[in-house]
This record gives sequence, C-alpha cells and structure tokens, in this order.
Amino acid sequence: MRRWCILLSAVATMIGKVAAQEMVKDSLKIDNEATKGERTANLLLFLKTSAASDSGKGTAERAYLNVDEARVGLMGAYGDRLSYFVRFRLNRPMTPDDVDNASRALDFAFLTYQIGERRQWEVTLGKQVAQVGSWETDSPFLREFFYTDYLNYYSNVFVTAATLARRLGENHSLRLQVHNTLNSSFASHLKANGYVDTGFEAPETPLGLYLAWAGQLGRFQTLYSYNISQFAKGYYTHTLSLGNQYKADRWAAYIDLVYSDMGVDFALLPSNLINEYKGAVKEHYLLQEGIVYKTAVARYDQQLTPHWSFSLKGSVETSGSRKELSENLRYNYQYVAVLQYAPLSGEDLQFFASYVGNTLHYSSLLNKPDSHFNHFAIGLYYKWTVLKSSF
Repeated sequence: MRRWCILLSAVATMIGKVAAQEMVKDSLKIDNEATKGERTANLLLFLKTSAASDSGKGTAERAYLNVDEARVGLMGAYGDRLSYFVRFRLNRPMTPDDVDNASRALDFAFLTYQIGERRQWEVTLGKQVAQVGSWETDSPFLREFFYTDYLNYYSNVFVTAATLARRLGENHSLRLQVHNTLNSSFASHLKANGYVDTGFEAPETPLGLYLAWAGQLGRFQTLYSYNISQFAKGYYTHTLSLGNQYKADRWAAYIDLVYSDMGVDFALLPSNLINEYKGAVKEHYLLQEGIVYKTAVARYDQQLTPHWSFSLKGSVETSGSRKELSENLRYNYQYVAVLQYAPLSGEDLQFFASYVGNTLHYSSLLNKPDSHFNHFAIGLYYKWTVLKSSF
C-alpha cells in the first residue's frame, strides 16, 4: 500500500510540476493566448435504431424494435488551447455512482488544456475515456455492433481521471493517466452482484495508472498501454494491451491483444463460475484471486464503392484462475458481419444489415453446457451536428 501511495503521489507531483512550469512559460511568452482564437460550441446527436431478432441455444427467441443508441454531446473550444466535451446517453439511468458522483448515463465531462509554446503538452481533467491500448475502444461506437468482455467487464472505459499527454513530433505521443479503478465503491460493487467481502478489504486508494503510447509509422498505427490498478486492499491488477491498426486507401484493419493478471476478480466472470461450481448461494458469493484474462480481437473494414461498405469482426477470449480449477474456464467467441449503405455523401448516415454471433464454451471441469447467441438486425445510425456556433 505504501509503495502504491508513493507511486501515485510521485505521478501527481510530476504532472503538477510539468504543468506549472509550462504554464509559467506560457504566461511569459504567450500573453493571453489561451483565450485568443475562435470560441465554439457544437451540439451533436448520435442515434442508432434497428429491427432485430435473437435466437440460439440457451437464448429465448424474440423479434423486436430497438433504440440501440441515443446520445447527445456538446463539444467546443474556448480559444486556441482550451477545449471541452460533454456526452450523455439518453437511454441509460441518471443514477450517480458512489465514487465519482457522475451519472451512469454520462460518458464524458472533461476539459483539455494544451500547454507549451508548441502545445506539445496536454492536460485532461474530468470523466473521459480510459487510455486503453485498444482500437476497439477508439473505434466510433456507432460502427461497433458488439464489444468484447474486455471492454464490457474487465476495463472501466469511461473513467474520472487526470491525464497528461506529451506529443513527440507529429506522429507519436506518450500518455499518463491516473483514474478510479471502478466508478462504484468496493462495497456497492460487491453487493450489487451478490458478493460478500469475506477475506478482503476496501483499499484506501482505489486508483489505477495507465502508461500509453500512441504512434504512427506510415500506414501502421499503435495504441499500446500498461495498466496497474487496485480494487481490494493489497491486490493489484496488471494489464498489457497492444492495439495495432493498418489503414489503406479503401480498407482498414485492427487487431488488439490483451493479457491481464488480476489480483482479485472485480470483473466477476470467473468468480461467478467458481462459486457456481462450489454450490455457493447467490448473495453469498466469494471473490476469487489470481484471475487470468486473455483476448485477441480483430476487425476488417472494406469500402466497396462511395456508398457501400462491409465490416467483419471476430474475437477469442479466455478467463480463469491460477488458484482454482483452471486458467481457462470460460471461452468467449464472437463474430460479426455488417453490410452498410451511405446514401448521402458527406453525412454520417448509414443503413445497415448486421449479424452478431456469440458462443460461450466452458471447461469440462465445470460440467456446464455451452451457449450460443444469434442476433440479426437491419437499421440505421446517424451522427448529426444539430448546431454549430462560434462567438
């Protein structure tokens, strides 16, 4: 614990010193530049809706109309150096989390300030995206039709954090981010999922630290990150994420590789299986230690004509425990195919037909049947700039 506190203290001190030094330089060399330039405000609407059907082994068959996404965002700038972004989900509860006091519907609420004569430093404060080394995370959410367990359970993607970024030339940047491990407290997270805290304590500093590199080498781009975080006192999670992307003129592809060694299982997927195997009663489940999670996820996008395109995506994920049963208790396979039609040039309006498949396979040790899920949908999504203003 002491080493963890010293590390975070050193990081915070470094951020403060660098920012303070550069701000002093700015005040001496660039008088009032932060408020020079155009002041802007843009109101954005994100909508995805579909007619869908579900079927499969262990899945109730149904057909329905759905609002997949409905989000509204406000983004803009105050001068040349200060920018902001706020984005809400209109189909999520407004209940605040008990750690950061931010609504669960709130994706973003942050300010970014550029520092330095060449603006090579950048500080971002507020609720923002985690600096995960993942192109799946970076991909526009309207274009993603299914996410991996890594983003749904193992990563806290929208975090309240402080981020310091340093641009190295035109093609590379280093990023350091201090963040809350989860948006819910230790006690509330366990209670909400039917767990008790037997054998574990809430940490004094439930924080995490990302170190990330974003690079561009010609058409090849990287998003690499290392993360350390603490959910229970004295138990640390270490995660290495390697996001790789290649962009050509008419096609693009990415592959993300992730390995996570979790001191204690705050994602709870292997813990659920182990408790079920042991015959434990829900509401009295126990957290499991020594969890191992691995994933590989890949996506390919092809522009066929100016109006037609298709996308293919697949992933393999495994999880288990080094201390109970096996490191490979749960296998998660996902596969996605999407055909898209954009009728209006210059507008982000897309009609789509999509298929999503998901198979869960379990170790024979668990004596648990596999399950399979099929999801077919036709629909549209649209990113609309409702209002653009400058003053």
